Amino acid sequence: MARTLIRGRRVQSALCGLVLSLLICVAAVAVFTTHILLLLPVLLSILGIVCLVVTIMYWSGWEMGAVEAISLSILVGSSVDYCVHLVEGYLLAGENLPPHQAEDARSQRQWRTLEAVRHVGVAIVSSALTTVIATVPLFFCIIAPFAKFGKIVALNTGVSILYTLTVSTALLGIMAPGSFTRTRTSFLKALGAVLLTGALGLGACLVLLRSGYKIPLPAGASL
Repeated sequence: MARTLIRGRRVQSALCGLVLSLLICVAAVAVFTTHILLLLPVLLSILGIVCLVVTIMYWSGWEMGAVEAISLSILVGSSVDYCVHLVEGYLLAGENLPPHQAEDARSQRQWRTLEAVRHVGVAIVSSALTTVIATVPLFFCIIAPFAKFGKIVALNTGVSILYTLTVSTALLGIMAPGSFTRTRTSFLKALGAVLLTGALGLGACLVLLRSGYKIPLPAGASL
């Protein structure tokens, strides 16, 4: 009974940390990309990567221990890295759009996506390989949590780079804005939208607290 209760608290803590990390990550990406159709591919990529990694962990028979609970929060931040670099390459490609590509939105998206892959593809693949190689020595560590953490980081890095070069690239080519370029005005609008959403969320939390609802925290406690 006690073991089941502890495991339930670990799962609750992991889910709370995962949701909190996801919210912070989405807010940051929204400010950096300044467009909802650039935020959406990143958000779908994060959710897809996290779900795929958690599924592989489940298939491997890993239980939700302390290392897994901590790693879930880290997965969100590490999984967003490569797809955000790809989106940044897409934005930079828009500054050098050829005149003959400016007539068709579909051609613009495809050209900018290909240019983004050419521009940042080698860099993010090299970064992923470096990360995986750096975690290999942890596989043979006699301290079990370190060995498990190294495997989780390597797994997440491999899934993230593969997902970015396939699904994220396809999403950019399908739904990204063809003629959009980042400006100071779009940045201020995105920042205002994030601050307004945060204020509304905080207000909703205060209303729930006053009505007697307990909001769970990542540490296992509640407000």
